[in-house]
Amino acid sequence: MTGELEQMRRIKLFSQEHCRNILKMRKHYEHKIHATSKNKEDFLDYIEYEKGLLKTIRFRRSSLKIGEKMGDIEHKIMSRIKELYEMISQRYRDDTSLCLAYFKFCKVANYKNAAAVAISNMLKNHSHNAEIWQVAARWYAYDRKEISTALSLICKGLTMHKDSRLLYTEAIQLEIYNALDGNFQLKVNPEELTDSQKLCLEKLQTYIKEINNNINDCEYCIELLNYLVDYNFTTPVQNSLIEYLMINYSNRALTWNVLAQRDWKGQRNPMDTDHPIKSIETKLGKCISRYKDGLSKVLPEEKEQLWSYFINCLIDVRQEDNKIAVNLKTDSLREALEMAFNDGFLNEKHYIQWLDLVDDKDKIEILKRGIEQLPQSVEIWKVYLRTQILSDNKQGIDVVFKAGVKALQEKALPLWTGVIRYHLLASDDDTLEKLYKEGVRQPAEVSDSLKPEFIEWLAVAKGMRATREQYLLLANEKPYCKELHVTMSKLEATEIEFNFPSWDKVHELACAQFGEEDVDVWINRIQYYMDFKRGIVSKTELQQVYTDAQNSLPEMLFLTFKDKYYAMTSQWF
Repeated sequence: MTGELEQMRRIKLFSQEHCRNILKMRKHYEHKIHATSKNKEDFLDYIEYEKGLLKTIRFRRSSLKIGEKMGDIEHKIMSRIKELYEMISQRYRDDTSLCLAYFKFCKVANYKNAAAVAISNMLKNHSHNAEIWQVAARWYAYDRKEISTALSLICKGLTMHKDSRLLYTEAIQLEIYNALDGNFQLKVNPEELTDSQKLCLEKLQTYIKEINNNINDCEYCIELLNYLVDYNFTTPVQNSLIEYLMINYSNRALTWNVLAQRDWKGQRNPMDTDHPIKSIETKLGKCISRYKDGLSKVLPEEKEQLWSYFINCLIDVRQEDNKIAVNLKTDSLREALEMAFNDGFLNEKHYIQWLDLVDDKDKIEILKRGIEQLPQSVEIWKVYLRTQILSDNKQGIDVVFKAGVKALQEKALPLWTGVIRYHLLASDDDTLEKLYKEGVRQPAEVSDSLKPEFIEWLAVAKGMRATREQYLLLANEKPYCKELHVTMSKLEATEIEFNFPSWDKVHELACAQFGEEDVDVWINRIQYYMDFKRGIVSKTELQQVYTDAQNSLPEMLFLTFKDKYYAMTSQWF
């Protein structure tokens, strides 16, 4: 390695000191990989170090504009990495990830012969892993342009992995790649197929038959169907998949969704008797009819999913950049939403979207329907309350708010927040205070947010005396709220003349209520002493806080407190 490092120094790629450090690190790693007790991590660490060094060299060459001695430096490092990979691969032959990493390195480094050997070894030692067959096939097909070898490997792999989605997908892609002479973008007229395309169709039909026999999965069939749709010469294979889906999965929402999507895109299904359709009106009508047909045939537990597919499809259709048949698209969506509601399968998101399609006078009726069908929907209640607020309907606000809080319970915080914001602008302080006092009696999910907010408002509206009185009431009521103490401490800090007895009480309560599980309350108390009571508080008082924390906190948390405590107080006394 000395000559290599000398070259780096001579061309001013690295300083002499840097080169010494590189040599030191390499000696360290060489010692570890040649020691009596070796482990995989030592080799991997060495490899990662050399790869990092290689990146650094390339960066410095670029920034310093040094192009000399690349063969003497970079190539030697690449060779060293290759040798390390060979050593570790031989030692840990059963480790698939190592073999793949070595192969990928050889591929990137353009070590063609080494990559071929790596592929051969992987197929010999890891044939039980379907991914290895895929990696090998893709290398032969796309790197070496030996498509026949790739297809042969995939077929051999499938004899061992009859249920591998990975290999079937790769096989189909390779067959199409071969049939289109390596051009996936080639457009093919189905009436003018070449011999290779006809052969490809025969092979694809065989694959589909094997897939149906060995995998028998609706989602995978649809995945393949959606892949093949881009290659119009595969229409017979697509038809086979659709026929299989209709025979075996006509009770699934996925099947009817893919058929309806094809209808909208103008793609022909094998059960159709008409010619391909081009007009938007006809395609949309056929798509809707297909969804409706599916809704009468799917399993009861699949119906909600199909309604969701149906409405989402119409929403997407309506948003497409096509000005033709806008009214038809909107009317179709309204009708579908109404039907889904009547069937009892309209979800929260679709209720909200329905509101965009109707006049203001109809929105309330739709929201009432939504609440009736989905009484636990936070979003629908939020929109319902917002409509009342925007119309400044005080009676309506009160009715919707109370009903929503009763229905949502611990999930009602958005309603409390919305109605408080309304009353901040529209009502007097007494009304708002009464509302806050109701809110802080709610479940913890609500009260934990409203308690700090209440005393902040109270400090502005009625002053610190009223705030301190209310704080003490809230602080001693369960469930306790840590943020209440934090907020009250901040309010005390804003006073021109500090009320230390009151402020001390805040930290005492915080430590008493949360000191058994929370380091922060103790640290906040120490920080308060340091920032505001330096020269007032004694070392004995600080030591007492330390002792109280030690008696309250679990041992591991106390160690954290102890480190912070001494770091904060070491320069005080």
